[in-house]
Amino acid sequence: MATSTSNNFARSLEKFRQELSDDQKRQFLTTNLEKVKGAMQEVQDQIGPDKKLRNFTRLKKFFEGMKQMEELVKIFRQVHEVVAFIWVHTSQCLLYFFADAESKGPIKLGMMIATTRINILELVLGVYQEIGDVLDGLGRYRRIFKKHTEARGILETYFDDVLQFHSGVLRVFPSQAKLMLPEGWKRFFSYAWPTFKTRFRPIIDSLKRHRALLSDEKLTVVIEDVQELSTDFKDRLTEIRETIKEKNAKHQDSIFNQKAWVIAKIDPLDYESDQQTASKQRYVNSGTWVLEDQRFKNWVQGNTTLDNILFLHGIPGSGKTTLASCIIEYLRSKGPKTNGSVAFFYFKHNLRKGTPRTKSEMLRALLAQFLNQDDALLECMHQQCAEKSKSDVLLGSFLEDCMKPCLINQKRVWVILDGFDECDEQYDTNRLESEQVIRWFQEEAIPLGCQIRLLISGQRNGHVEAMLSQTPEISLDTSQQHSCDIGDYTKSRASLIRKRFSLSSDEELGIVKKVATVSKGMFLYAKIVLDNLPCQESPADLDDELTQDNFAQGLDAAY
Repeated sequence: MATSTSNNFARSLEKFRQELSDDQKRQFLTTNLEKVKGAMQEVQDQIGPDKKLRNFTRLKKFFEGMKQMEELVKIFRQVHEVVAFIWVHTSQCLLYFFADAESKGPIKLGMMIATTRINILELVLGVYQEIGDVLDGLGRYRRIFKKHTEARGILETYFDDVLQFHSGVLRVFPSQAKLMLPEGWKRFFSYAWPTFKTRFRPIIDSLKRHRALLSDEKLTVVIEDVQELSTDFKDRLTEIRETIKEKNAKHQDSIFNQKAWVIAKIDPLDYESDQQTASKQRYVNSGTWVLEDQRFKNWVQGNTTLDNILFLHGIPGSGKTTLASCIIEYLRSKGPKTNGSVAFFYFKHNLRKGTPRTKSEMLRALLAQFLNQDDALLECMHQQCAEKSKSDVLLGSFLEDCMKPCLINQKRVWVILDGFDECDEQYDTNRLESEQVIRWFQEEAIPLGCQIRLLISGQRNGHVEAMLSQTPEISLDTSQQHSCDIGDYTKSRASLIRKRFSLSSDEELGIVKKVATVSKGMFLYAKIVLDNLPCQESPADLDDELTQDNFAQGLDAAY
């Protein structure tokens, strides 16, 4: 029944599902309304005598409204799992605020929050009360929703708006927040709450406008008794949606401008340009073998500290940077399926004259990327940057402080650092920038509790591999798949050279063997040589270039 409506419900639900971590999905399946009420009673019993928390009964309309929405959705989506999913997740969003910080279960957020964060909890409950007021009596319109397609669009909007609201709640209250000390959590909330308010206000406005349309007695009569006048109803509905769309557009413009200001203040290097440059250098389909490597899969999908760092290394010119760009592109293309954020930084020779690529440069680039992927961080970062001068914002200690709430707010983070050995080039052996970066991740970032997956790409220079001696590694120097990539590239280029100079198949094969023998795993060497050979003016010049005396023996000679 009502296939179009059923599909709209399914799309909204799937969009919400993609925002959830695997742990959240598992936890939600054990939750129901009775557990929510039980947890609420525990909180009330704990702090009620002190009158620190009042009037939990204000949630009654919210609960009743959600039950009515469940019954209405059943009309159009006759799949029990879907309806249960809606209710369980709605309940769990409340449970989130009542769970015990020491408990691994999903039901006990509460004593720490309830006893130390009453004001915060009151704010959140106030929002639920406001939504409950809008949902109150929704079941009265069952016959209208069931009979009239035009009115059904309102129910779809209600459903989508409620799920959007809960997505926002889960962003402001990430599971890692319970690992923070009360003062740190309170500070993060004070930054994140204004952003959340600006996000949920258009949602509540949308619910209220659609409720007003339903409550319009005249229009209700039109819907039920005068089907011919349904155009009037459609026009009103379109008008409301256009108004909401306009408000959302203004809100998005405000977010964009505020975000642009913050990014300009931290002034990161152009990491997107680095990624584009590296991607353009990649030969078609080269590097995809690493995506099937079990060590890489363990790094992408794992949950333990045994595989949260992966070391990708090879000799100069082996193609580490292009391989890193392939990995970044792969993780980004997975989008919501990764259920986390992807950030990267290329430690390479100076882009700005006199500006080394340091840990601070890395932090600035990572901050900008997290901000672009998560609007919930905007208010926090904006206030932190607004309180500091430009020079203070660029200090390593300030950048580290900014990174902590960013990481805590993420379900999972994949960080790719390429050219890692190059960040040590401007220092003597008494100051190793690479060591500072690794120590920061191991001692400061990873212990915050979020799932950080760190991939480091660089040369073995005596320092980096010593610090990563206990981590899984992929060596391009010994990889057969990497050698095959170079072989495929060489054959493709040699085929063009054969056509250019009308060579025989044996001569073409000779070029392939010569390049493959001397390259020794250096993709860059093969590229330079094979770029040079087609530039010869005649077959005689080509033969001369291929002689033993003239043929480049190594990367430096090829340059």
